[in-house]
Amino acid sequence: MLGALITSALMALSGGAAKKSMYCTANPDQIGFHVSAPSLSGTITRLDFSWFNLEQDGTSPVFFTAKICNGSEDTLRLRMIVAILVTPTDPALASQCGTSGCWAEEQITKPLAVAPHSSKFISSKDLYSSDYEPGGYDPANAPFRKLLTKLGRLPPSNIEMFFGLTCLENTVSNRVRGLTMAQLGEVVAYNHIAPQTFSAEYRPFDGVSLLQPGAAEGFPEIYNQSPVFTFQSALSDSRYNYGADKRFQLQLWKLARGEVQAQCLSRRPDESLDLDEPQLIYPGSWAPLQAGERYVWRVQARDRGPVTAWIASEPYGFQVASLESRTADPAWLSSAEGLTAEQLRLLRILARILGTRAGVLEQAVREGKVDVSSLNLDGKPLTVDALETMAKDFEAGKNSVIDAGTP
Repeated sequence: MLGALITSALMALSGGAAKKSMYCTANPDQIGFHVSAPSLSGTITRLDFSWFNLEQDGTSPVFFTAKICNGSEDTLRLRMIVAILVTPTDPALASQCGTSGCWAEEQITKPLAVAPHSSKFISSKDLYSSDYEPGGYDPANAPFRKLLTKLGRLPPSNIEMFFGLTCLENTVSNRVRGLTMAQLGEVVAYNHIAPQTFSAEYRPFDGVSLLQPGAAEGFPEIYNQSPVFTFQSALSDSRYNYGADKRFQLQLWKLARGEVQAQCLSRRPDESLDLDEPQLIYPGSWAPLQAGERYVWRVQARDRGPVTAWIASEPYGFQVASLESRTADPAWLSSAEGLTAEQLRLLRILARILGTRAGVLEQAVREGKVDVSSLNLDGKPLTVDALETMAKDFEAGKNSVIDAGTP
């Protein structure tokens, strides 16, 4: 995978005395070739064709950087092969690129002069202004560009990158266009220099959906001062490999008196935490939630590419119930008639477990279906005492409620 993209390799030249017809006159240990793209280790979720420098104003992000080091006493004249193959994971789309594949780049530079004891850098920003030998694909006429023009979008793809350094004058560069990755390796091997190859996967995603606590509109009350924040995102799938980077950032704001939701989002969050899993028990290191106060939270998902960005979820708001509201029965329960003391206790316990979703119990009260004997867990009957223990676990943040049918 692309996690090994920061690599360094000393290029071995053929043994024996160098001939004047060769561009390289240095000993093998005097040439270094380093290619790096550290932001691309693992899965890529942000892919833009400007990586390949169609925007020639220099504003596109850096896709890769190659460094050629010359430790000899002579000026070296070296050529670099750059090949990037972007193949849609959908075979039907991949076939539209033709038999040569969806090349985004396939070129070999004309000789690059590297002064004695110095280094030369070439990045994706330099590709459009570099001089190339004939026979390759540049971004403007590459098959991948034509596929993008036809689709109008960037499909999920596998990305292969090839970087080689060659020093022989006769590079058979007129044979570059349409070669496979293996054949490109043979071109470089012919010049006795090993290439560097990397691969990655482009897998876009749609963002994050919040589940609980709270709601997108208003500030429903919660009865737990250690709530469990839960959300869902495709990034939770193990196929998204971010390496050492966390996938999400959960942010929390406490609203000031008179402040509205939109205002708090424009300032720094009061609390935040980077995480990988789509669930977080309220951290003990955060300031305790205060009864009667309103809070807003959201989750940002890392959008990964040459330039890391964030995709923010819709914010949710909630209010921590005051002690009075926690002990008082809701209107639908206090107005209910004909309930026994055991049924009232059962409903109050269930309301503590369900929190903001406790309103679903109103229908059960109207239909007279309040009966503990109808409740079971994993096929075993539940008692009111067992429910009381469960309610305490929910209030301690050990469990959480998710709507049935939530994917």
